[in-house]
Amino acid sequence: FAKVVQEYVVKATGLRDRGVKAKDLHVLRETNMTAILQEGPFMSNKEEAELLKSEEFREKYAEAVFQAFVSHFKLIIKEESKSNVKDESKVGKKISFYTGGYSGESLIKIHNFLIQKGYYYKPTRNDGGSLSFEIGQFTEGTPKAKEMENFLKGINAWYQIK
Repeated sequence: FAKVVQEYVVKATGLRDRGVKAKDLHVLRETNMTAILQEGPFMSNKEEAELLKSEEFREKYAEAVFQAFVSHFKLIIKEESKSNVKDESKVGKKISFYTGGYSGESLIKIHNFLIQKGYYYKPTRNDGGSLSFEIGQFTEGTPKAKEMENFLKGINAWYQIK
């Protein structure tokens, strides 16, 4: 899995391939799931530090890691289907939910809910390094949008609707 992630990141970002290394680390050894540690660009490298200032670069990097997950685990990403409604003025406003800053149990709850419901989501790392999700698109006021909002409220999650 680490090799797949490395290939996707190097190809998407053009970063130097520093290879994949194996170590007997507690965080990897003591888990009951597939686990890797993936190092990104180094702040101590001036050129790489400049890249990290770019939102475009960070998005490209996060998307590469996401696509590696999809490829390696043979995930199927469900896209929300387009409406058959001919008159677009009768279609509700499209919204997405943004939530983040999670780890551990909360992260697993959100991930499992999204997978169970088949909702499209895009995980990213924010400037501080915590994990965030863009979840959507939903049509405002629909049962699915209300269900998503109620779920986030039910686990006391921070979220924004855009």
